[in-house]
Amino acid sequence: MVRSLVTPVRRLRAAALRAANEQLPETVRQVREGHDVDWRAVPGSGVETEEEIGQLARAFDDMHRQAVRLAVE
Repeated sequence: MVRSLVTPVRRLRAAALRAANEQLPETVRQVREGHDVDWRAVPGSGVETEEEIGQLARAFDDMHRQAVRLAVE
């Protein structure tokens, strides 16, 4: 049972760190260089559970896409 909770939390944490430290900075760099960036193509966290952890992951994914959308506009 613990593993079913810990694994998605770890995956979400890794996705958040990857977004903050790699994906968002790279996207901003691409936008500044004039590249066409599609905010709808931002990859999700990969956490697809139905309970609260999954809801949190979907909220994070939405926030990440909106941050990219704002960078593009």
